[in-house]
Amino acid sequence: MTGEKHQCKNCNHSYEGYFCSHCGQKRIEERWTLKKLTNQAAAAIFNFEKGYFYTFRKLLTNPGEVVQNFLNGNTVNYSNPFRYTLIGIAINIFFVLSLGIWELQVDATIETYRELGIISSAEKEATMRDQMQFFTKFMNVLPFLMVPFISLVSMLFLRKHKLFYAEHFIMNTFLLGQATLYGILNLILIYFIPDLLSFMPLIGFLIAALVYSQIFHHMFNINYIKGFFLGFLIYIIGFVLFLFLGVAIGIIMAILFAILS
Repeated sequence: MTGEKHQCKNCNHSYEGYFCSHCGQKRIEERWTLKKLTNQAAAAIFNFEKGYFYTFRKLLTNPGEVVQNFLNGNTVNYSNPFRYTLIGIAINIFFVLSLGIWELQVDATIETYRELGIISSAEKEATMRDQMQFFTKFMNVLPFLMVPFISLVSMLFLRKHKLFYAEHFIMNTFLLGQATLYGILNLILIYFIPDLLSFMPLIGFLIAALVYSQIFHHMFNINYIKGFFLGFLIYIIGFVLFLFLGVAIGIIMAILFAILS
């Protein structure tokens, strides 16, 4: 009730309203319940008050609407795209590691290198495994590195729609977050059918293309089939550009290491 005085439970200052004017403490009258404790813990971990699950639900049903609304300034109901995607990547990595998918990928890579003659001894294999283990520290960052390249490609392919590069960046960040969450189903499938591991990249491209088709249909009135193939092309070209840069950086670092050593 307006005008009613309350005593702050933090600093004992007398105030009106829902927040202490002296220290900022929120007025909490009700006792702690299991529901309240769960909601508080969820808010602390996932920042639900910013609409994480609402964003997921809307991206599930109409991702184009989410992107369009966000670009138009209607952001209050949606989770920040970068935070949303970081959470999605973290959940995906949890499944990759806990289901043993990473170990399957490492074993498959080692076997390929052995067949190509790149690995010819137990020492080289041990070194390769150590190097690949080192990359697990950056698994939450690597997917983000693709976004600038995918955004560049989508801006080129969709230039007639006159979106700024930053707007393409936001669109592709939302896309990455949602596609990464969908990819968990792919990981579970591989857990039960390990032979599907070699198809993992292709399935990832198809998932991204599916989300693209929904976004393009709502935002640009592109039919789903055309949007699917356009999205697949954008994603795979952006991924290839990302790989080229990675290889180039690797070659440069190897040359510098050889010169300095």
